[in-house]
Amino acid sequence: RYRQRLLLRIAAMAGNGTAEQYRFAALSASLNIKDASITRLNNGVHIVLWLIDNASTEATKSAVVQAISVNKPLGVDVTISPARPFPVLVQAKIWRTSSAPANLVAQLAENLQQAWAQQAELGKCLPRSWITAQLHKQGVARIEYLQEQAPPEFSLLAADQYPELSAIELIDAGQA
Repeated sequence: RYRQRLLLRIAAMAGNGTAEQYRFAALSASLNIKDASITRLNNGVHIVLWLIDNASTEATKSAVVQAISVNKPLGVDVTISPARPFPVLVQAKIWRTSSAPANLVAQLAENLQQAWAQQAELGKCLPRSWITAQLHKQGVARIEYLQEQAPPEFSLLAADQYPELSAIELIDAGQA
């Protein structure tokens, strides 16, 4: 996060009113912001905030307004809204190899959650192929998804949505 803000700060030096400047100000305003996206409108700018804790939405929005007002060009209207989650359910049967550990399914679920937290971005989905790659680790012989849309093959997310791992249901199907 710090490295990302450093790069945004350098890009924001090009001038006030750039998307990088607004994004830098938003990410620097509060630690409650995981990510922010900027959309240009006819009469201004719309900022979407991916919040870590939705309970403090108003306080976070106020902090962003204050941070942006320091360098905001005159006459630019700024609107701010929280991002919306796009729930993704992962349901799969996992067949193990003979050398796989007994707790393989639990390890896979934990690894998927960690990878998801690092890869998820505003407006971008994590396709089924990425999920399969995260699950198909050493000790896995085969993966079979239980439903056609759990997880979906590919989902188009709006700029104000982020993929949220709603549930992981992995079934140990035994040895292949």
